[in-house]
Amino acid sequence: MKSLFLLFTVLGSMSLSAQVLEVNLEDVKSLEEAKRLGITEQMIQSKIQSSKSDVLKSFEIDDQRDLELKSIQVKIADAKMLKTATEEDCISCSQRSITTSASIDSQSKSVLEAVGQLKEVKAAPKGVLFVTWGYNRGFHTKSDITVKTPDGKIVIKDAVGVDRPSKFSLKYLKPSKFSVPQYNLKVGYWFSKDSKFGIGAGTDHMKWVFDEQQQYDIEGHFNKPLWVRGEQKDFEEIKAGKDASFLMLEHTDGYNYPYLEALYRESLLATKRVDIDFVAGGGAGLLVPKTRTRVADREDSGQYRDIDNKFKVAGFGVHADVSLMIKYKKKNGVSFFVKPTVRGVAGKINNALYLGSEDGSISQSVIYTLEPSVNIGTEIPLSIINNPEKRMRRREARKLRKMKKLEQEENKELTLEQLQEKMNS
Repeated sequence: MKSLFLLFTVLGSMSLSAQVLEVNLEDVKSLEEAKRLGITEQMIQSKIQSSKSDVLKSFEIDDQRDLELKSIQVKIADAKMLKTATEEDCISCSQRSITTSASIDSQSKSVLEAVGQLKEVKAAPKGVLFVTWGYNRGFHTKSDITVKTPDGKIVIKDAVGVDRPSKFSLKYLKPSKFSVPQYNLKVGYWFSKDSKFGIGAGTDHMKWVFDEQQQYDIEGHFNKPLWVRGEQKDFEEIKAGKDASFLMLEHTDGYNYPYLEALYRESLLATKRVDIDFVAGGGAGLLVPKTRTRVADREDSGQYRDIDNKFKVAGFGVHADVSLMIKYKKKNGVSFFVKPTVRGVAGKINNALYLGSEDGSISQSVIYTLEPSVNIGTEIPLSIINNPEKRMRRREARKLRKMKKLEQEENKELTLEQLQEKMNS
């Protein structure tokens, strides 16, 4: 009988949310005897701490925090045995509902029922959320630029594009300035703390600036003369001179790439406080640039530029990347990490704004970008955000404080029935 009660107390201590616990006494006489014996709430949970680990191990349960017990039904045949068991080493307690029943089962059947109910435990949320923030550089391949305007079409072959990183400045620590440099932002989810798989969503704020100072093969036609290095020339003369300085084109606010991706990781090192993971990812997204343009068809061309620009979905992209995630872990499961990353992006601009209007358009052939970045971030287990065990512990702690206060006020030991009546009042 002692062993049965031991199992009962351990299972009772493992409940993490709203459960039902029934203790069926043999008959009315046994119930009256239990009341006479003064079976208190403290006695119901004897030997929890000393025996909990052994019982968990016997059922091959590694971590009781990941359990959510739905219900338990244990039948006690003799209230005297309950009294005897609970008088030994009672070190912790927790409030439970007690009901009576006329049904009688053998000890073996009671144990089997308790074990059967244990198998109905439900895994608590095991996922891990993460957020990263960092800064990048972009190294772009050449691409063909096609500018369609009301005055004609201009094609520049193998145009060179570069990024434009902002110089380091403390002013970028201001929240209003975070998005000025070339940054990376991502949020994601690992399916469990040990899962190799996850998903992520983020955006890369890159920049692409046309280098108009080089010589290019120029095609197309344009109906107006253009200003080139202080001289007015017709378009055929400009094509022969391979001088594209009449065109300003930049995606500097920026060459934005919001995306979704799938993630895979492998552990390279795991210690008590430090982990190093290899992480690979791949996904796809949109290109949403804020494009600035100028075509020098009049002398004051320096002022003839798009200053009222706006974001536009102008294309799409795909990417793949690899990272090292170097993590420092806290005791509660939260971790902080540094993550150097190298990403490859293939982007296709189809319809960027020309001079901020729909009167023309800009398209480019595929731009391949090598994007190294350094990111910092944090991982937060869902059990920290949504932890029914902690909520239950707080509720139980409040109840215990209230019970102790009631006992001190009345300076006498209350029966469990009396305690329940006062707690529910």
